[in-house]
Amino acid sequence: METKNQSKILRDFLYHLVAMLCIIPLAPMINRVIPPLMIGSFSADLFVAILLSLLFVRFVLWLFKPLIIPSFVMIALIMIFNICQNLHGIQHGQRLQEYGDHQLGQSDEEGKESLPGQTFPI
Repeated sequence: METKNQSKILRDFLYHLVAMLCIIPLAPMINRVIPPLMIGSFSADLFVAILLSLLFVRFVLWLFKPLIIPSFVMIALIMIFNICQNLHGIQHGQRLQEYGDHQLGQSDEEGKESLPGQTFPI
């Protein structure tokens, strides 16, 4: 009986620990989609994103307690993939724009000229 109680306490502790670790990458993801919130000179959007991610993780923990660990693994794998592919940070959008300009035949030196034989409506 004592070992079952200890294992339940340990399992609950691990569930809560992993749930709290899910908040760290989830808050910046939520922060990207909410508009900037300013309270005086204080930027409150990250604080709101942390609260929303906390509420979301607690809701998932309450509703789907066994899914917390797989969701943590999924978030960790997405972050590792993005880091390995250099898809994180502000420069990612700039790289996509440069790639799109390259595909359209545009470059910084040429302005917005198209490749020979290709026409694009303006």
